[in-house]
Amino acid sequence: MGAHVIALDISPTRLERSVQFGAVATLDPSKVDSVGDAIRDLSGGRGVSKSLETSGASSAARAALDVLDLWGSVCWVGVGPTINFDLSDHLYRQITAMTSWTMSIPDMENCARFVVERRVDVDALFSERWSLGKAKEAYELFDMQTSGKGVFVPEGP
Repeated sequence: MGAHVIALDISPTRLERSVQFGAVATLDPSKVDSVGDAIRDLSGGRGVSKSLETSGASSAARAALDVLDLWGSVCWVGVGPTINFDLSDHLYRQITAMTSWTMSIPDMENCARFVVERRVDVDALFSERWSLGKAKEAYELFDMQTSGKGVFVPEGP
């Protein structure tokens, strides 16, 4: 929707897929000393206006906060992390922090309209397709967090 995305992941495959979906830059956080510094290098020294964390890793949740520019917003979607930080490190940057499990109905409508108008290939988001009969194998693979997104599809007639 007009964003210049910098994708972070420790999986080279996932980073490669993010470029295929339009990321302007990628970063493996396990290969840098400071995610915040690396993001500022990629963003002209300022940090980012929006940050979205989806992994649920505490280190990623903290980094999503640390990469923000002045007046930036962070949203945590990943489940499970504990984040410890000194409020004074972020107070003067006037950030907005939120959690989310879903979008509002108007935002979903805007997203759906965006997908239709730009003919986004939503099916390409899914790297794995499974029948319900293969649910055990699917969840074992997803637990390893080495693949992309998966979807269960109906079995043929």
